[in-house]
Amino acid sequence: MENKKPYIIRIKRACAVVGFALLVLLIVSVTYNVLKWKDTNGVYLSSVEMLKNTDDDLIDVVFMGSSHAYHGLIPAYYWEDEGWSCFDMTISGQDKGSTYYHLKNLLKSQSPKVVCVDLYGMTFERHAVEGNVYRNYLSMPTSDLSVKLVKENMEKSEWKDFIVRFPIIHTRYKELEKYDFYSYEPNKYLRGERVGWEVSAVAEPECSDGPLCPSELPEDKVKWLDDMFELSKQEDFELIYVALPFDATAEDQGKIDAVAEYCSEKDIAFYDFNRLRKEAGFDYDRDFIDGGHLNGYGAKKVEKYLRERLAEYNLTDHRGDGRFYQWDLDLEYVNRHRYQNNMATVGDLSGLCSLIKGGEDYLTVISLEGDYEEQEMEFYEPLSILGMTYEEYEKGGKWIFEDDGLIRVYDNEMGKEPFYRELGDMNTLQISYSGDYVHPENVMINDTSFYFAGGYLSISIYDKNLGEIVTLRGF
Repeated sequence: MENKKPYIIRIKRACAVVGFALLVLLIVSVTYNVLKWKDTNGVYLSSVEMLKNTDDDLIDVVFMGSSHAYHGLIPAYYWEDEGWSCFDMTISGQDKGSTYYHLKNLLKSQSPKVVCVDLYGMTFERHAVEGNVYRNYLSMPTSDLSVKLVKENMEKSEWKDFIVRFPIIHTRYKELEKYDFYSYEPNKYLRGERVGWEVSAVAEPECSDGPLCPSELPEDKVKWLDDMFELSKQEDFELIYVALPFDATAEDQGKIDAVAEYCSEKDIAFYDFNRLRKEAGFDYDRDFIDGGHLNGYGAKKVEKYLRERLAEYNLTDHRGDGRFYQWDLDLEYVNRHRYQNNMATVGDLSGLCSLIKGGEDYLTVISLEGDYEEQEMEFYEPLSILGMTYEEYEKGGKWIFEDDGLIRVYDNEMGKEPFYRELGDMNTLQISYSGDYVHPENVMINDTSFYFAGGYLSISIYDKNLGEIVTLRGF
């Protein structure tokens, strides 16, 4: 019996060591998931994460490129019009190397028929901001591809930080937000795009007129074009290059023209939208967010032009196939985003109230304070669209409009207990009264004010699907 004691002790020690190692591994894993770099394109969920949450062999068309691409190539449009399953494998500031290896990572799980690559990455050598370095080189899961991406495109002195990754995450303590701890579920169905509806007038790129003026491409750019061409042959997909419209310099245009010449030699489809701007019908006073990015209106014109060209590849209409439900949800999201933009920009109160009444899955907080009846603007008639009676209007106070119904929830009385409403697991609405219309604490979600201070009428619109205020207007 005595001879067995050392053996039992060794077994216990081994179990303790294994248990401790598993505990450390669990702690490190949880800590890493909180501290790791998270690409904020698509509201705290990167295109890489969206890809990871997509079943295998569903994507027929892949769009590659930078923010030019995720603003200008909107998968929801192609789904709505043709039922094509497109996906934006796009990253802010996506460079050539990142394009190549993120595409190879996508090809592990998907078998696209067409890969459409935007060429903005051909116009720069280094990233303009550090965040774009992180987005391109840290968002891919650790694998042989992520290691090759770093080794082939970064200085050797940076390899350790970007391959091991822990040295970088230890810089993030002061920038952590709630989405570092909480998975933001709705955006798992975005298809990599980011739709913007801001409108800015931009200048037309005159350097894109006239005959091609190709510059001489350096060896690394030619190698990249060759590698992409060979990959298309190996993986049996059609390769298309586009240059989405932007404020190109003559130097930029020379590089793009050189790719046009390369594509002509290789019989690769190529579309330069700066040169095609009149044919595509771009309005330079309306279709742009800024000189480098299309808004949703401009992206629709790109879709109309490309859709006619993509039709020759015999892509499948997947609408009605339950496996592609994420594309249905994506279209719903984009339509909601457009609807919210309309609520944020409609010029008159009657128009806003009509949009509120027609919306679904929104909760609207309406606050009347101060001498609102004495103002030149008449609030009652527009608010009556939502069902407000004149008697209620005269009393003032706070209302909640939800599911086509208006409920008065709070009187404007000093010292009265606040009204509370739980808005899901993460958010609590608090309505109170601390004095007339200059007190932002009158409408709060958690510890953040969503009250239009300085207005006699404040309207806060909360999207129940997204779990956030999407419109705040004051009159």
